[in-house]
Amino acid sequence: MTGHLRKLIAATLCFVLMVMPVYGAEAEKTAEAYGDDFQAIMEYIDNYYLEDVSREELFNAAVTGMFSQLDRYSTYIAADDSESFLNSINNTYVGIGVVLVQSGDYVKIERVFIDGPADGGGVEPGDLIVEIDGESAEGFTILDCQRRLLGEEGTEVTVTFNRGGAVYTILMVRDTIVLKSVEASDLGDVLEEVSVEAEAAASYVLLETFSSSAASELKAIIEDEKEKRTSYLILDLRNNGGGYVDTGIQVINQLVPEGPGVTFVNNAGRVLNFESDLREAPFELVVLVNSGTASASEFVAAAIQESGQGILVGETTFGKGVAQNIVTMEDGSMIKLTTEEFLTGNGLKINGVGVTPDVVVDLPDYIDTTRRLYLTDFGDDVLVAERILEHFGYSVGAVDGQYDRSTYNAVKQFQADQGLYPYGVCDYTTQKSLNDLLLEDLQSKDTQLEKAYEVLLDLLSK
Repeated sequence: MTGHLRKLIAATLCFVLMVMPVYGAEAEKTAEAYGDDFQAIMEYIDNYYLEDVSREELFNAAVTGMFSQLDRYSTYIAADDSESFLNSINNTYVGIGVVLVQSGDYVKIERVFIDGPADGGGVEPGDLIVEIDGESAEGFTILDCQRRLLGEEGTEVTVTFNRGGAVYTILMVRDTIVLKSVEASDLGDVLEEVSVEAEAAASYVLLETFSSSAASELKAIIEDEKEKRTSYLILDLRNNGGGYVDTGIQVINQLVPEGPGVTFVNNAGRVLNFESDLREAPFELVVLVNSGTASASEFVAAAIQESGQGILVGETTFGKGVAQNIVTMEDGSMIKLTTEEFLTGNGLKINGVGVTPDVVVDLPDYIDTTRRLYLTDFGDDVLVAERILEHFGYSVGAVDGQYDRSTYNAVKQFQADQGLYPYGVCDYTTQKSLNDLLLEDLQSKDTQLEKAYEVLLDLLSK
């Protein structure tokens, strides 16, 4: 070690000793003391670090690291990201007003929002995006298109579309798009075959998110359905990731009769019980839930189930039974911090458990593994393969993640039916074939919705 290096290290240690306060081993540091330490460390990095790094970058990194020690729902949101975060909660964004889907080498318009820029320009579902601002969109993913179509309000974007071989180009001015959180449909619009009795007595309502406007949107739909003398609703909460707790409580008060709604408990043991004061519930409900049903949508589903006002159909929900407070700082950044756990009105735990439906309709996941599956193998990937095979009527014995002789024979039969080499090994070609068949099946029919309709028919017959 050179003398110069020894002096540099010694000087560094000396600096640290000078700027870091000394505390007793048993003493708990105060917040102010930690603040002093943080400031000293930031100043030292600022003065001596070899490369350029701003204090803002250091601060954001430090706070992000702090939140990494908390649960996955608590987070720090930098000021630059706060607006987009709030927009996502409130179902708003700035763009041209379309829903996109992948279609081979191009991205296709699946839906056009009324009164949005695309609607005003004559864009229709089925149109392919072939060029954005003069750049070919061939090979673009949905994300590639989103990055180019989204932007600041009032800015322009030029898009070329292909409609059945006819190519046209329009210039659109980006605008704020406010998406509906709740939509109502006639049963005949979402199901292929509906009885006359069911069409007259029931409607389908999709509640996509508990945004700040969701309760008022639902209230308007409820009044409209009551005028139509609707008695039953199929309420779809699938893939509803939650939103505002207050909105969830308001929805309970619109759908659930008098009684327990949801209970919140904080770290001091304080308990807040919210009960519905609705004298008479407007509808009997069939509620669709799945593994993407989370947070506020879970305690709403549980309140409906426990009140006896509705029957839950689908899959066990996600299991996010904690609520976060959002605090805006002076610089515009935000803190989203888990502060309470919520329980069902009857005091049952949701966090890490979920809400189990009354009628279970599990749908298999896609196989996502990096290995071939052989006889005597075991694991979650084997379990997924067994579920897909069982879904299509192949006998795998116990669905337990064990690649036993029954699973082997089922794979072999599936391979033969698909024109593959039938040798019982679930290789990559077989896995892709299983995934492709599952995708086609899930796109062609909604098994959970069909089951909800069956439950509705049973209710109508009583």
